[in-house]
Amino acid sequence: MRKPAFSSPRVTLTFRIANPDLTPSSSVIVCAGGLGTFEELSEFLCQRQLGLHHKPIALLNTRGFFDALLQQFKHMVAEGFLPAAHVECLIVENDVTVLLDKVLPPPRALFLHHESKACGFQTK
Repeated sequence: MRKPAFSSPRVTLTFRIANPDLTPSSSVIVCAGGLGTFEELSEFLCQRQLGLHHKPIALLNTRGFFDALLQQFKHMVAEGFLPAAHVECLIVENDVTVLLDKVLPPPRALFLHHESKACGFQTK
């Protein structure tokens, strides 16, 4: 039996509460956060590396929040610990509108009316 397609984006406080698996999501958008956010990003990347999903993983790089992490990923590639393809799959944008255009299928009007302090943006 085929599962219905995911029709609208959801904003949640934690990934595991929302969805322990990525089945109904069309993409993953990661905003600035702490160790839990880092752990979940690592989990998304590992799942993709293992072929468990092929969904876009995007970082909303508000005020350069992920710059140091991206440098660490480049270092891991240079040292041979991480294949470059696993870093190149990341979509990194500073502007939420550009990021959403890249990862969310239309229509995305419902999401654009959401205000999220956690992601460092507000839209109207």
